[in-house]
Amino acid sequence: MNALRILVVDDEPLARENLRLMLDGVPGCTIIGEAADVAAARRILAEDRIDLVLLDILMPGASGLELAAELSGHDAPLVVVVTAHSEFAVPAFGVRAADFLLKPFDEARLAAALEVAAQRRNERASYQAAARRLVGVLKSAAVADSGSMVDGDRMIIRDGRRVLYLPLDEVVNCRSSRNYIRVHTRDKWHLVRYPLGALVAQLDPDRFVRVHRTGLVNLSHVVEVSPTHHGDFLVRLSTGARVRLSRRRREAIARLLHRDLSTRSP
Repeated sequence: MNALRILVVDDEPLARENLRLMLDGVPGCTIIGEAADVAAARRILAEDRIDLVLLDILMPGASGLELAAELSGHDAPLVVVVTAHSEFAVPAFGVRAADFLLKPFDEARLAAALEVAAQRRNERASYQAAARRLVGVLKSAAVADSGSMVDGDRMIIRDGRRVLYLPLDEVVNCRSSRNYIRVHTRDKWHLVRYPLGALVAQLDPDRFVRVHRTGLVNLSHVVEVSPTHHGDFLVRLSTGARVRLSRRRREAIARLLHRDLSTRSP
């Protein structure tokens, strides 16, 4: 985890200097800036990424509590209140401060407050990562429920209550029979109830080619294209399987032959 990026906000120069000396050399902490009032702190916060604000309460102009109340979003910096007035302890936690440091304090007490802030920051990062993963799962589920068989760079294989997300690069070819498609990979196949034409419409035509009425191939798995005596062609795939390329699929023939010739050694 990266070091805590700290902003020190206090109207007393000696107080800021004391914090700077106490923080100097503390592992996992970096002072990004200092401010003598809330207005200056706001400018720094708008220009730089800050993880933690060490914040005094009584300062000229706006109160530190006002600034702390503004820092309430999930991406907002954490706040540790630093003050000589004990009566601000309850208001400080009312604005969700991570800790409350009552002046004067020593290095051990500051270190404890920094540890609390770092733990809170790490918990927040873990929560946000989990939230992003959940959003991705929900989006994929929404695609699956929509009836689509392709989600980005994956193919959706529905098997009863389960949903398998198969990377498109692993799909070698597909063969259809009536209302079913058999999706082949290098070592297995999956049976899906789905129209082949609807699947073709969802795939990138630069990656997948329909070679006849009942089949399509992944161009990256085409090894060889050779003519037959009947005027059709046979397409050999990376698995060793051979599929027929119909004469009626002239565009597919042209693209496959071009790919085959372009990959041969001069």
